[in-house]
Amino acid sequence: MDIIVVPAYGRDYKYPIDVDRAWLAGEDFKIVGLHPDAGRYINNRDAEHHANGSQVWVRYNNQTDKIKVHG
Repeated sequence: MDIIVVPAYGRDYKYPIDVDRAWLAGEDFKIVGLHPDAGRYINNRDAEHHANGSQVWVRYNNQTDKIKVHG
């Protein structure tokens, strides 16, 4: 099951490069959607240990775009 996340704490990004930088810097993202862990926070280190082969997708630009950041 893919993991869909949005930037945490009200952050948003306009460009994919900004999403990549935040992900690589270990910023927090919030899991959304119908995932069993919806509402929890995740970062790149968490994804390495707990994603269990799932892809992680970030919704950005007012949630109109998405980019794969893991998997």
